[in-house]
Amino acid sequence: MKTTELDMMKHQLSELQEALQNSYKRIAELTETKDMKNLVGYKVEIIFTSDKTQQDPADWVLEAAREGKFKKNTKMVHATSVAPIDLYSDEYKWLVDAKN
Repeated sequence: MKTTELDMMKHQLSELQEALQNSYKRIAELTETKDMKNLVGYKVEIIFTSDKTQQDPADWVLEAAREGKFKKNTKMVHATSVAPIDLYSDEYKWLVDAKN
């Protein structure tokens, strides 16, 4: 084979590889768009009490959200938020009352 023929074949192969990569990207984009049509978003708030000596929930809540049925039934956990609450406020007093 002549050098020019080999160079031409290499160039054609390179173009085919690029076209294939573009096809894969397009397929991924179409699949993602289809998947997005099936998504719904939720905000779940969990109120709980814990012993003061236990680890800060901010350190483990994301890991906990990636376990069990929660993991099985969700596509992705995008964010978590942990904030202390005043157990003796009017809004949350029922937690203390429920304990008794």
